[in-house]
Amino acid sequence: MSAQREPAKIAKPVEVLADSFVRADPVVWMAPTPATRVKALDDWVKEFDKFLRDHRSQDLVRLSVQRIYKTICSVCNGTWEEDEGTCANCGAPTEQSLQAAEEVQG
Repeated sequence: MSAQREPAKIAKPVEVLADSFVRADPVVWMAPTPATRVKALDDWVKEFDKFLRDHRSQDLVRLSVQRIYKTICSVCNGTWEEDEGTCANCGAPTEQSLQAAEEVQG
């Protein structure tokens, strides 16, 4: 009776949602310098904060959900880094390294 070997788990990069936030982009008209733009944005933030408190402002604002993704290992869920055909975190082989090994064994 021969013992069967369990096939190696193959490491693959997997993109997952890591975080999200809401971004508000106000309509701030052209500012001649970065410093004046920052001042205009600071002033807008103060006004928007007041708006959220009293709901009277009608300022134009674009709201969007920003998504931050990261690439992880399909085996260990660590941040994906490949190191000579394996996951740098857990050592699981990649599909390419297994195929290369099979070709060598031929």
